[in-house]
Amino acid sequence: MAPAVALALFVLGGIPVSAAGLDGSIAIPGALLPSLSGEKVTRMAAWAAAEGEGSLRPIPFQVDERDPEGRYVLDHPMEGKPEDLPKDDGRFDANDEAVIDAGDAGARVPLAAWPPHARGAEVEVSGGAAGKRYVYLLSVDAPPVPPREDVRYDPSGGGRVITRRYTMGFGENALIVKTLSVNAEGGGKGVNLIRGTRSKLYSRLTPYLLSLRIKRNERDVKVTMVGTREGPVRIIRVIKRHTPLLLGLSTPEEVRTELYTADAAEWREETGQTLDMKRLVARSVVEERFLLDRAAAGSVFLCEGCAPEKIDGKREGPNLPLANARWWGIRGPQGTFYVRYDLRGKAQQKILFKDKTEGEAGWQLDIISMNGRILPLTTRIIFPAAGIAADPKGIPGLGAPEPAVQSTPDTQWGAAGIPRLGASGPAAPSTFHRRYDVIVLTGDTLRPFLGLPTGKLRLYAARAGKLAPIPYQADERDGEGNFVLPAGPAATRDVDEGRLDDNDEIVTIASRVGDRIDRSAWPAGATHGAEIAVRDPKGGQGWLYLFAFDSPPAETSVRLVRRQGFDEISSDVFAVSFPKGKAYFDRFRMKTSKASAMSENIADRLKIRFSLTFSFLYIPLPYRAGEDDFGRETIAWRDGPVRLILRQDLWADLTFGVVFHMEPSDWLFYENQVTSEVLVK
Repeated sequence: MAPAVALALFVLGGIPVSAAGLDGSIAIPGALLPSLSGEKVTRMAAWAAAEGEGSLRPIPFQVDERDPEGRYVLDHPMEGKPEDLPKDDGRFDANDEAVIDAGDAGARVPLAAWPPHARGAEVEVSGGAAGKRYVYLLSVDAPPVPPREDVRYDPSGGGRVITRRYTMGFGENALIVKTLSVNAEGGGKGVNLIRGTRSKLYSRLTPYLLSLRIKRNERDVKVTMVGTREGPVRIIRVIKRHTPLLLGLSTPEEVRTELYTADAAEWREETGQTLDMKRLVARSVVEERFLLDRAAAGSVFLCEGCAPEKIDGKREGPNLPLANARWWGIRGPQGTFYVRYDLRGKAQQKILFKDKTEGEAGWQLDIISMNGRILPLTTRIIFPAAGIAADPKGIPGLGAPEPAVQSTPDTQWGAAGIPRLGASGPAAPSTFHRRYDVIVLTGDTLRPFLGLPTGKLRLYAARAGKLAPIPYQADERDGEGNFVLPAGPAATRDVDEGRLDDNDEIVTIASRVGDRIDRSAWPAGATHGAEIAVRDPKGGQGWLYLFAFDSPPAETSVRLVRRQGFDEISSDVFAVSFPKGKAYFDRFRMKTSKASAMSENIADRLKIRFSLTFSFLYIPLPYRAGEDDFGRETIAWRDGPVRLILRQDLWADLTFGVVFHMEPSDWLFYENQVTSEVLVK
């Protein structure tokens, strides 16, 4: 089985050459703009202050929606059925993206200078010599027409992308770059620097005593152009492909998502194999190369970790193949571009370069035992402005940090110290009698708190007329809806840097719900506050109170669930232990009444039975496994006072040395319950 080939291309323009001191397109996830969550995307637009002016002007802007699976919504279907394309709800949510050009950012202006709007946010863009600059994203009744088009797409043939920095053309096979030119800084077409792209795939299948070597190239790839999304700032192309192998075998159909901005192009794919077939696939090698044109023959070849060498056709360049280099580049007569490849995973990777008059430059990926992982590979082509083209350390993606953004909702702009407190009262006793139910409050139901740091939030409940902090935790979810787990070897982080967005969760337990209390009893110093009514199915009602503080008081020290030792989890209700490296628990104790201590271990064993049948050359190959054939590793976690979240890497050791990996899954431990998921791909 041949591996899925992954090639991604991402381009960021260089740092400060514009008046703003910033350059490069930025896609801002909706999770960073909670104040605009739920807005119709057709009502959104962007403004910035012209240099030296205190008023705002429209700038190029677009929203690219993504469906719940993270696929971009397209507006120009090409092949296939339109009803099969990804769809979303037309409203701005956490995984959608607002796209701007950092070079358009300007000075900060007061709230009074903003155009009339329903909701909005000030986006601070930092990086470059000019420091912080600002863009304003607003929801308005009649969005202005974008003042210019930074990108243009010609769909003829395999397609052509035309931007202010570069032009990229494709052949009839829409995956293969046919021409690439860097446009002159003052305008006009550049000289084509390549004469095509070469793609090769080598796989060696070794089932039992056989050895089958398969070689495929770009001519063997079958391509379907799914569709495009064309806006003034970014173009998106989605392409499906597969590669026939032999004896009717073929690689699975893969999807490549390409994104192009005025100085950026990104191809998102994956590489690897879904099984660690140690006996069936010994090795797979993937090569991607640019074929350099004669126009580049007199140019300077650049790479990380080696001195520049002239391409003169007489000798090979330095240290080739470049096993340790991470990028290469060409400085041509009319412009410079750099290429960088990043693979997040274990595989041998080299940069290749043939020093000939019509040379080749690219990368080679040697896949040996991928342990069942599909790995993302990112290839970045960078077209810097002329002023910084010779200094890779000053270019985002090569040495300099990429521009960063931070959002401030219009409701908080200049409002530090002004309380924003909701209504409450009159006082009433709680009639809520649930105990162990999990209460989850999502950010989209807590709009007054969106954009605030979660570390400044506190959850209260009232007893006997007095408010007191209760155990709770704020758990972040990323733009894909996955929990953000800050600890462990595979720790993750969200793009909003700890600020509450619409898919984050505030969690507590039903037993902590309290009475209703009068507004006068709310804590002094709270800048934001809300009363939250909680009802049970039988009509009982209780209340919780959420507050934000500039200087928050200490949190309660009560913990409802605890992690001890390697994987020993306990609460006041139960205790469970997992053997190291095993997918099952071998000890389970619990309380049978309030007065009694923990029981003795009541778990004899946990049985798991797994069966799977492969078919090779019409020969069925059955595999069976039991609980001792399953392995487990905790790769990330969030240890909170209300719930413990463990992300587990699960696999099954099958026969013939085959390892079957599940997708990483989350286990959630509460005071009296455990929920888990197992995802099999």
